[in-house]
Amino acid sequence: MHGADIGVNPENDPYSSPIVFTSGYNDHNDGVPPSKFFSVDNISDDRIFVGKNDDGEAYAGVHSHHFIVEPAYGRDDTAYAYCDAEGCPIGDSATLTFSIAAEDAVYDGKGHQAVLTKPEWKFEGLNVSSVKYKKDGEDFTELYPSKTGEYTAFAVITGAEGSVTIETSFTIEKKQASVDVVAGKDLVYDGGQSTIATFEGVEGGYIRYAVDSKAPESFTEYLYLTELPPYQPFGKAIEVGRAGWHTVYYFVANDGDHLPLGSIEEPIELKVLIKATVTMFGKTDDESIAITVDPSSFTAPECPFEAPEGKVFGYWKVNYKDIGRQLNVGDPYSFTVDIKLYPVWVDPHEHAYGTPEWTWAEDFSSATAKFSCTGCGDVQIADAAITAETTDATHSAAGKTVWTATAQFVGETFSDTKEIDIPQLAHTPGEAVRENEVNADCRNEGSYDEVVYCTVCKYEISRKTIHTPKLAHVEGETVIENRIEATYEQEGGYDEVVYCANCGDELSRLHVTIDKLTPDPTDSPDTEKGPCKYCGKDHSGSFIQRLIGFIHAIFYFFAHLFGRM
Repeated sequence: MHGADIGVNPENDPYSSPIVFTSGYNDHNDGVPPSKFFSVDNISDDRIFVGKNDDGEAYAGVHSHHFIVEPAYGRDDTAYAYCDAEGCPIGDSATLTFSIAAEDAVYDGKGHQAVLTKPEWKFEGLNVSSVKYKKDGEDFTELYPSKTGEYTAFAVITGAEGSVTIETSFTIEKKQASVDVVAGKDLVYDGGQSTIATFEGVEGGYIRYAVDSKAPESFTEYLYLTELPPYQPFGKAIEVGRAGWHTVYYFVANDGDHLPLGSIEEPIELKVLIKATVTMFGKTDDESIAITVDPSSFTAPECPFEAPEGKVFGYWKVNYKDIGRQLNVGDPYSFTVDIKLYPVWVDPHEHAYGTPEWTWAEDFSSATAKFSCTGCGDVQIADAAITAETTDATHSAAGKTVWTATAQFVGETFSDTKEIDIPQLAHTPGEAVRENEVNADCRNEGSYDEVVYCTVCKYEISRKTIHTPKLAHVEGETVIENRIEATYEQEGGYDEVVYCANCGDELSRLHVTIDKLTPDPTDSPDTEKGPCKYCGKDHSGSFIQRLIGFIHAIFYFFAHLFGRM
């Protein structure tokens, strides 16, 4: 058989190639790899087998696998395959394992793929698909998941009969933004645009931002933002052109794309104060003092300059958009750019102060009266003495506390009051008591009022009428009524009656019958001994009666005699 070509490969086998003997084969070569005896193209040792037929002739062949695929018990991510064809060179007990795994991740803009583990070599008759993905139950068409969401990775293992899908789930979570404020919180308006903050911290994403607006849909129309795209890469600062408090909201887009408005997270909030400069001038423009202030809580200051000869300070005038506006010392004024204050000098005069302006502490523990001169704006502050009078609340009426502030100024007394109501006290309910109780009897229901009073003021909080059921009758002793004695001619009878022992109502009535009297044969028919035993009458009177009695006695005798017979 040396050098003989043996074509024994299965029909249509993709690996089919002639098998050529290269050396002798005999009974002593069992266990020697077939490649020692054959030159084979594209066929591995685990597919070639040699043996002897029934005639003892040596032969060589190519094994065709018949794989059975089964899911792993209790696991969705693993499947097993084994060849059940007789004489399989990989062994009857050898099992091939296929598994799929993926790890949860935090969004980083990169693709995240599942790992499919399978044997290193390929077997004919066993097909393994590539890994595919679903997102929210829908097929995912991109090569690898990269956006945030929940995914399912799966692969299909197909054998000779049927197939098994193995799968695993994983999540790409949103990444929380980390925003570092490089500048801000105490900036000074510079007449142009002031930098508030720059963005740092999140790789691969974008941050949307707004000033003084939480509405994401309006971020192309934000105040103080001009020609800025709705999505701004990291490193670009927000700039505003006005002083004051600015609330900046950072909207984080975690998927790295321009998401729909509903896909953004809750904003990260930062408040930044841009201060402004107030310049106060004196008698000339060369005489000035500049101060940096919070423009949202500014009040006109006292004049720090000496007045020209023969003049006194009257009030400030503002040079900004409210040009010509008069500001007395202590007047509040809000603005968004740098301002200048010019003093107005007036002739000396006797001050005329009008009605004071009162300022109270939040807890009413102190108060001041501000007096302004109607002629020049001069301001005088007087501290007030505080008194308080409280009317306590009761269970029937509210109370109140009245604070009175009293200030003395230029020989006059001025006062102001603040009043706070004290809510009426709540009642304290006591235990329920019974009132107007009516006892139930055999004929009528009973009732009582269940009343709750306040334990402090005795106020009636509630009243409820409770009804009690009628009582059951109590049977008394049986009494006999309507008795009629029986005679020899007719039955007698009587009623057995039961009455309620409490109310006297008749509860039951039973009629009892008394049988007719029966003559006694042992009795003598002597009518003088009593009523006739035959008719029940007395025959002891006249002769006629005695005769009738005698006749009855005879009848009685014969009736008794024949009765015995």
